[in-house]
Amino acid sequence: MTAEGSNIARRVARSCKRARPGEARARRKPGRRVAWALGALAGVVCLLALVGAGAVAWRLRQGPIEIDPFVERISVALEQQFGNGFDVDIQHAQLEWSDSPMLTVSGVTIRDAQGNLVVAAPQADIGFDMASLAVGGLVPRRIDLIGLAVSLTIDPDGSVSVSAVGSDAADAPAPVQPTDTSFGPGAILDALGAKTGPIAVLERAGVRDGRLRVNDRRRGRSIVYDKLGLAYSRPNEAQGRLIMAATGPSGPWTMALTIAGQKGGERTIGLTTDNLAVSDLLGMAEPGAIPVSTDMPIDASLRLTLGADNAVAALEGQVTGRKAMVLFDDPDAEPLFVDELKGEIGWDAARHAMLVKRLEVNAGDTRVAVAGSLTPPTAASESWAVDLVSNGATLAGEGPKDKPIPIAQASFKGRIPLGFGGLAIDRLDLGGPGLGIVLSGSLGRVDGFEGLRLDLTTSRMPVRSLLAFWPTFIVPEVRAYLVESIQSGTVEAFRYRTAMSPAMLADAVAKRPIPDDAVALDTTVSGGVMRVAPGLPPLTDIEAVGRVTGRTVAVTVRRAAVAAGVGQPIALANGRYDVADTSAKPTVAKVAFDASGPAEGALALLKSEALRPYFPAPADVAGVKGHVDFKAAISFPQQAVLQPSDVSVQLQGVASGFGADNVFGKEKIEGANLAITNDRAGILVKGDGRIGGSPASIELRQPTGAAGEAVVSLALDEAGRARRGIKLPQITGTVDAKITVKDLGAARVIPRVDLDLTRANIVDLLPGWVKTPGKTAKASFKLDSDADGTTLDEFTLDASGPVSARGALRLGADGSLVAARLSSLKISAGDDMRVDLERQGNSSRVSLKASSIDARPVLKALMSPGASPMAGPGDIDLDIKAQSVLGLNGQIFSAVDGRISIRGGDFRDFRLAGRFGAAPVVGQMARDEAGRLGIVIESADAGDFLRFFDIYRRMQGGAMLVQLNGAAPQMSGTFVVNRFVLQNEPALARSAPDQQNNVSFTKLKSGFAVGGGKLVIRDATMWGPAVGGTLEGSLDFTRDKADFSGTFVPAYGLNNIFNQVPIVGPILGGGQHEGLFAVNFRIAGKASQPTVSINPLSAVAPGFLRKFFGVMGGPEVTGSGAPPPPPVSDH
Repeated sequence: MTAEGSNIARRVARSCKRARPGEARARRKPGRRVAWALGALAGVVCLLALVGAGAVAWRLRQGPIEIDPFVERISVALEQQFGNGFDVDIQHAQLEWSDSPMLTVSGVTIRDAQGNLVVAAPQADIGFDMASLAVGGLVPRRIDLIGLAVSLTIDPDGSVSVSAVGSDAADAPAPVQPTDTSFGPGAILDALGAKTGPIAVLERAGVRDGRLRVNDRRRGRSIVYDKLGLAYSRPNEAQGRLIMAATGPSGPWTMALTIAGQKGGERTIGLTTDNLAVSDLLGMAEPGAIPVSTDMPIDASLRLTLGADNAVAALEGQVTGRKAMVLFDDPDAEPLFVDELKGEIGWDAARHAMLVKRLEVNAGDTRVAVAGSLTPPTAASESWAVDLVSNGATLAGEGPKDKPIPIAQASFKGRIPLGFGGLAIDRLDLGGPGLGIVLSGSLGRVDGFEGLRLDLTTSRMPVRSLLAFWPTFIVPEVRAYLVESIQSGTVEAFRYRTAMSPAMLADAVAKRPIPDDAVALDTTVSGGVMRVAPGLPPLTDIEAVGRVTGRTVAVTVRRAAVAAGVGQPIALANGRYDVADTSAKPTVAKVAFDASGPAEGALALLKSEALRPYFPAPADVAGVKGHVDFKAAISFPQQAVLQPSDVSVQLQGVASGFGADNVFGKEKIEGANLAITNDRAGILVKGDGRIGGSPASIELRQPTGAAGEAVVSLALDEAGRARRGIKLPQITGTVDAKITVKDLGAARVIPRVDLDLTRANIVDLLPGWVKTPGKTAKASFKLDSDADGTTLDEFTLDASGPVSARGALRLGADGSLVAARLSSLKISAGDDMRVDLERQGNSSRVSLKASSIDARPVLKALMSPGASPMAGPGDIDLDIKAQSVLGLNGQIFSAVDGRISIRGGDFRDFRLAGRFGAAPVVGQMARDEAGRLGIVIESADAGDFLRFFDIYRRMQGGAMLVQLNGAAPQMSGTFVVNRFVLQNEPALARSAPDQQNNVSFTKLKSGFAVGGGKLVIRDATMWGPAVGGTLEGSLDFTRDKADFSGTFVPAYGLNNIFNQVPIVGPILGGGQHEGLFAVNFRIAGKASQPTVSINPLSAVAPGFLRKFFGVMGGPEVTGSGAPPPPPVSDH
């Protein structure tokens, strides 16, 4: 048997043992045997009951036992328990085990003596004595009504009724105007003291897991509490105690209510609460009347004494609220964090008023202490009168950086209608240092108006203080913008009026449109400081007048200033800020103003974070000067994120005397007068000034939604180029430049430069290129600068005629050329060249590859009058490969492959290979007879070689050997040609008339020197079967001067024999390579067009006299800059 069964058996056994004393007495009387028999029978019965109880206990452990046949007897037992004539009916019953036997019944209904339904519970748990059940009775020890729905209804006349019949309608009744001025506690006491109804039942039965609905018909409000637990006890007619626990919308709470006294006499109510949320109390207020909610837990104690007439005789109470968060109905409103709430109330019997002895609220910087009174109405047409005062309160500033606002004194007079359906604000006065506010209005249903009415005026006070009193749900977009934007200022005048129905108020809180006349706000502000948008410098010294309605905002700014830079601020006037429809999503603001001030401040304003995407400006501009005047009109949606396409800007203005450093790279702009326009197409800035000291025209365009572009056109003379470090002595005159800068405002911009060289004079900028003023030449490139220099990328050059170039150039920090990569270079029509050049110091490395080269311009430049920049190349490494090179006189040097390396004028390497037709040309380094290292060039066609350089045109064929020694560019050497023909040489016409203009020679030998722009020839001799001759003199290219003299010896073989005779030969023949008969000639005049002169008398003169018949004097065989030619041997 289980322990529970043993326990029940022992109870039955004890009840059986109580029969044995009577049995003993029977033995002492007559009929002792009968008594003994009866006792034995009783023992058997007790034994059977004991066994039966154990069996029942064991069965209950297996599961419930249905006992529906006994529901009638159970109902009777419950009726006896409740008394007062109650009739109990149940539908189903069963026995269960839960620590002890438990009788569970369902479908419980309880009616009073008149048959009225009092309680209807879905279930009841009944604890009972098992022994009483064993002997045929049922004695309940505990009754719990499970899931009971209790309704407490407050009628318009103030009476209170309690229902527990399961009516739990979701819809609250329509509000009815209260008709009684009763304070209410008397009605509650009457309900609790009733001998009939649910309370009478609850004296003997508790409630578990129930539901409580409070219906206030005066306000049409209901609130529901779940998990209701309720126990009510009444020891006697004069005392009662109700303990209630439930879970409301804000969580679980408990309440204990004690009553003492009887109706018709003095009665006392004691009330204590634990963790009762304020929101559960506020939920009973008029919908919208109190637009706040909070989870603040309240611990309260109250003692109320009523007289025989139910009038209040005494009242004492304390309330304490712990830390909590107060939420406003506006979702955008910041919550209020309350640290503590303390209150104490009392009763003024003489005035018949409830005293607020002390009510303190501490919430961060907000600290309020209130005292006053609430006077109940004396007639149904009256209201509760509220009279409160406060001294020394503080209100937290609107923002975290705002200081608390001291409220030195505050007073409130208002009214609360019966039923607590609203609040009338007759007058609220707030005063303190820099604070003066007067407010009147109503909230809820008051004086025939339902909704919110406010009329607020202020005296002169700080604008941030006023914003702290602006309700968050009134024109919320405008309020939010002003809270974020206004930093300081003074409100000279302010009035705010509103009248909103509950529907309008709900729309305002939900940020839906409200009627225009629902709100009227008028204000005047002075000395304001306001940041119009994030990333903009603030407006200061604002003087403005504003008006806000339910749908519009209009602000007139009489004057203001923008301190964007370090100098004088920009002055603003005639400003307007308008929002035509605040219900639009998003709202659209229109701003207009006139501005005047220093250009430095205007540029700093454009460089601000907010305007940078719309008005890009160079980041490193400095030294800004000048003055700006402009008118602006701006339209934009008021939303968190703005794109440039969202903003419409119209601007007209001028900048006069504008100057700045680093506007275009390192360039400085001075004395510019600019016209500024901005419209839907974008920004246009146009005008004239000086950039880097050079006259310039300026045009800047910033299209809407696209990258900006600046175009600067300027004329660069030689002085202007020198100021910019441009070292190009080959260019003289004026160069017209156009600089285009795209992607304005980007972190890195690369200007494009277009140069018009038409007005310039150019000599050898490219080898052999000469351009006179008036001939077209243009160049363009992208100018990419860094700390080490500048790259001219995408470089192009096109000039009249065939001159063109494509590629990239690199300039050093000093402006000198350090590298070139030309993918295409043409100086003449037949050119097809690619050039790579690198320079390091005075050393250059050049690689030239071409299919064809026209060298004529280069050769002409080398031999033209005047100094050539190509005459002194410095240290150089030159590699050249060309399929053909066209020289002077139509000569073509083909299959050219050469390398030249010069250091300090000395040839370190020289290699040359090529052909003139089928005649090869070979050049290399070699040593001469004296062991000196020099250059040797050999050609199988000396005539083509000389004509290629236009040194001499009349030689045909010949095997040539040239030797050069010394340091470039001044070198000397020997020139030897074997087996050649001179064709159509005028100087030979008389010497060899029978050769028909083709005179053959066996050999030519000459010493020569080059340098300083001169070619000097000495001891040049040539001879052949028919003619011989000598030549010496110089060719000065720099001065375009030629001066040679020589002798032609006819019948050279016979004539020269006399010269070989000792003593007599030199007298008769003249020189070693002359003859008895010879003709003197002279070549003189311009090197480009020399004149040949012949002296016929010299032909018959002896050799020693022939020298005196020279034409126009002897030649200059040496000259400045040219080394002396070396002696020439006869071998």
